[in-house]
Amino acid sequence: MKRIDELQNIIYVEKLPVNVYNDHDLQPFEVVLQKEEERYQVFSTNERAGLQGIIVNFHSEEEAFEDMIMKARLMKKNYY
Repeated sequence: MKRIDELQNIIYVEKLPVNVYNDHDLQPFEVVLQKEEERYQVFSTNERAGLQGIIVNFHSEEEAFEDMIMKARLMKKNYY
């Protein structure tokens, strides 16, 4: 769990556009991490807060967080 705390701190410090476990309604240009049954899903939203691209599935929460952070950094660079 310590590693997840470190990843959450990166999100906070870098002010990354993410939505972790649907903590708010979907917003334009953000990266979403949600849990569906036994897997973690990561996807991005478009300018209308709709699904953009593909949903990537992970079995590990840590891998999902790492992917979300990488995509959120790109999203922030391109749209914020």
